[in-house]
Amino acid sequence: MAMVPATILSAAVTILAVLFMIYCMFNVGQMRSKHGVKAPATTGPVEFESAVRVQENTVEQALMFLPLLWVATIYFRTLGWLPPLFGLIWVIGRVV
Repeated sequence: MAMVPATILSAAVTILAVLFMIYCMFNVGQMRSKHGVKAPATTGPVEFESAVRVQENTVEQALMFLPLLWVATIYFRTLGWLPPLFGLIWVIGRVV
């Protein structure tokens, strides 16, 4: 059985991270509609503010996470599966 290259695993983790960021974006849009908060306001009901904070924190962390994932994937090529595994843990942690 051939091993899946680390770059493919990291690409899959990157796609999952981007899909989660898109989900957060749509969630904020739904909260805006539900609570009648007009853009660009970021204050309102607690449910809306929580959705905005999740989105903002995820984007801020992704700015460090994605480059580090790919640098680790390239640099630690001998460990193969380890950088994508840590990346998957990051994505799961953001979802939780």
